[in-house]
Amino acid sequence: MKNRLFATAKNKIDDFKYKAEQKAYDNLLNLLAFDDFAQLDKQEKQLAWSWATNPTEENKQLLQQATNKKVDWLKAHGFDPNQLVPQYHCKVCGDTGFVKGQRCECLKREINALARKESGLNNPQCTFEASTETDSHNQQVYLACQKYCDCIDNKKVLNVFLTGQTGTGKTYLCMAMANKLLDAGKTVLAVSSFKLNNDFLQAHTTFGLDKLDIIDFYLQPDVLIIDDLGTEPVYKNVTKEYLFTLLNERLMRLQHTIICTNLSFEQIMDVYDERIFSRLQQNCLKVKLQNKDKRVNLK
Repeated sequence: MKNRLFATAKNKIDDFKYKAEQKAYDNLLNLLAFDDFAQLDKQEKQLAWSWATNPTEENKQLLQQATNKKVDWLKAHGFDPNQLVPQYHCKVCGDTGFVKGQRCECLKREINALARKESGLNNPQCTFEASTETDSHNQQVYLACQKYCDCIDNKKVLNVFLTGQTGTGKTYLCMAMANKLLDAGKTVLAVSSFKLNNDFLQAHTTFGLDKLDIIDFYLQPDVLIIDDLGTEPVYKNVTKEYLFTLLNERLMRLQHTIICTNLSFEQIMDVYDERIFSRLQQNCLKVKLQNKDKRVNLK
């Protein structure tokens, strides 16, 4: 996923560069139709070559004089000299995507935008900073989840088990974590347990490479968020088996999985089985939101 996002973002940056340079070149071709400008441009190129092969102060001054003459001609005839210079989308890297060997902020933004689009999350306003949570217990839960995001690279905590009754703010907290991780450059994928379960069923009834592609899709992101675990139907030989395989494989790869559910941690054993329970509790941050349903409007 990361390599694909990088390639897509880099292609977009490269396209910016191509279009900026092509436009400047087209402008030059149009101006070369003027004989006097063409002569000035030829003279400038000749002096540029002379200075490149023999970088004396005299050649430098002659080149500057030729450039000034061309600029004066453009201004005198109502043309903007900047139209001959590529107007890059990013002034920092010149649409190369890199500055001193490091990814430019413009490339990072493009990757981040693509990651957000593919994550299934469409509300960047859900952040820890924008939270209006007032319950003291829940505030401690928020702090624990924020610390998890800040320390995600140390791999000490791989799973987050977030539980609480309907309307206590689980989805908001998951989105806040996702947005923070996306801002940190992580790839995040959010999926409902119902959609995930249907994909498990599709994989179970599919043969060949397509079967592997369905499962591999959920193994690619740095962080996988499974929302509403426990609300999906349990298909025989599918739901428990494929969920175990997914959780186990992500653990082995030291990838992060966030579970959002109305079930208590103990109920996982009853609804699923001991193997899934065991995988969820490994390197796991277990947190519970409490209080009344935030979605109830009191009049």
